[in-house]
Amino acid sequence: MSDKLLKKAVNKHKSGQSREAQSLYKKILKSQPQHIDANYMLGTLYAEQGDINNALKYLSNAERLAPRSQYIKNNLGNIYRMRGDYDTAALKYQEALTFQPDMIEAQNNLAIVQRRLNNTRQAIMLYKNAIALSPDFAEAHFNLGKAYWDEQQYEDAKACFTRVLEINPLHARAWHELGNYHLKHNNKAPAIECFEKYLSLTKDDECGARLKLSYLNAGELPQRQPEQLVRQTYEKKARTWDADVDRADMAFLGPQLVRDALRQMIPDAENLTVLDVGCGTGLCAPFLKPVAKRLHGVDLSEHMLDIARRKQCYDDLFCDDIIRYLTNTGEVYDLVTGSGVLIFFGELSVMFTAVRQRLSQGGYFIFTLYKSNDADIEIRDNMHFAHSERYIRALAAQSGFKAVDIEPVVHEYEHDQPQPGFIVILQK
Repeated sequence: MSDKLLKKAVNKHKSGQSREAQSLYKKILKSQPQHIDANYMLGTLYAEQGDINNALKYLSNAERLAPRSQYIKNNLGNIYRMRGDYDTAALKYQEALTFQPDMIEAQNNLAIVQRRLNNTRQAIMLYKNAIALSPDFAEAHFNLGKAYWDEQQYEDAKACFTRVLEINPLHARAWHELGNYHLKHNNKAPAIECFEKYLSLTKDDECGARLKLSYLNAGELPQRQPEQLVRQTYEKKARTWDADVDRADMAFLGPQLVRDALRQMIPDAENLTVLDVGCGTGLCAPFLKPVAKRLHGVDLSEHMLDIARRKQCYDDLFCDDIIRYLTNTGEVYDLVTGSGVLIFFGELSVMFTAVRQRLSQGGYFIFTLYKSNDADIEIRDNMHFAHSERYIRALAAQSGFKAVDIEPVVHEYEHDQPQPGFIVILQK
């Protein structure tokens, strides 16, 4: 009976009928909790839905029941990778390879986490192993190209992306990365062609190609960076973020700019309700916590928030888009801070309105921006937005804010070069 139910559940699963498949898997497990395949497939289904906790629960059950299954080990590795636990993910992939050394999926996945752990040369070796086992494994060629890019071996990276497109001309992200190669080398026409090809192959611009086309004067300026791009970028950076922001050649000054502005504006601040938007790993928390009776943080990256939680400074942390959170919450704040987060937004009117609606009368909005050279809003070569003082002042007035101070500052350093910005203090 369970075999028939399992076959039916798998067919529902494969055809995209997730709810029906889930119900059938659970029906099997109700009568046979030790059913290996039902645990495995239900865990896999939850993973596909992004339900990491349930995926881990059922795949761990399957591993306990079948401890020598390379497929279960590999899928468990994927779950730990999604959680940002790259060390445990690597261990699971290594265990899978112990049972099947020529398992190319585990070779590729282990290489992905080695790259996330900054073991790029090890990752390159593993990708090459996977390609040797399966020369037409497009994803391994693509990932090898990304690893070469990390090592600044740009010609090797280009060769990998070109090979991907020979195997699969419809591989959208390979077109995008080839566009990045041409953008870096100032080959405007082929860069535009590659980015446009990428956009023709994908419904969602998760890589930010429209930003790059705008930078190349080949498209309209988007209103913001794609949400998925921001999330993926900072989930990759989370592990080393706190150390990286203190590097002399790449120093990020946003938190100290907000701190100094707060001390200047409200030197005797206490018992404030505070929201830290784009809070990341909590770099602003040490100076916000002492002045707050309640401190909230919101950020897109769960991996960044995991690190913020360990610092135990915030009363509540929310994994959400900033504007969506501000629109949906019923909280009222005396202070909203944003360190290096509004640089992901071009048009700021929706942001200003959303913040003002959640501020108490007389409340402050303190944040940093990149400084535009001349246009009110422009895209920088790092694909972040910059704004003019004229634009900020006009929009603040339209949105019901008083512009208390807009001071030119060094926002951060990129390869030892100071990047001009503003520290902005608005009051409702």
